[in-house]
Amino acid sequence: MLYRAQLRDIAADVLTRAQTIAGDRVYTPRDWPTVQCYPCILVDCTSDRKESIGQEPPAFTATATLTVNARVEAQSAAAARSACEQLCDEIECALLTCQALLDGIQQVRSIETDMDLDATGRVHIADLRMSLELEYFIAFNPLTDTPPALQPVAVPLVALGIHADTIAPADKTGTYANPPFPAPVTPAPRTQGPDGRDEGTLDFPSLNPDSE
Repeated sequence: MLYRAQLRDIAADVLTRAQTIAGDRVYTPRDWPTVQCYPCILVDCTSDRKESIGQEPPAFTATATLTVNARVEAQSAAAARSACEQLCDEIECALLTCQALLDGIQQVRSIETDMDLDATGRVHIADLRMSLELEYFIAFNPLTDTPPALQPVAVPLVALGIHADTIAPADKTGTYANPPFPAPVTPAPRTQGPDGRDEGTLDFPSLNPDSE
């Protein structure tokens, strides 16, 4: 699970338990209501930004944007505005005192809040949008985080051969075709090896303990 999704779920849980004026009407993208009853709170976290801190393996200071949208309704503009401001304070207090959320981040970098009031209908509706930038550390370890489909396939070792081509003694003029050695052969005439001769061999034809 992406870390920003974990932050979203923690925020939704604490706002559900905080006993705001929205009660338990706190929703995430998994359970958006088709018909909303007000007041209600919608919680999401759809974006983040990662800035490299220049380490190997890759490590970043990441900032996720947690968005909290809330809506209230009242019979007058003043009452709607007052309820919206109360809900704003309740949301901010619940999130900024949530130890589970604070323990998972390095700091709350910023909070931006916007309110809007619609008084065109018979019922006055106030909207609240709060954006919190949450900073945290994240690193990617190639040894443990590589997706299974991209991990190297282990090839069993079924046989082993050890061959020696020494520096000394060496054949000064001999030429040996296809020497089984990774190191280059010293060209003739030579004063030292390797010369391409297989001067010592130790073979393990089968390393399978189940083979006969």
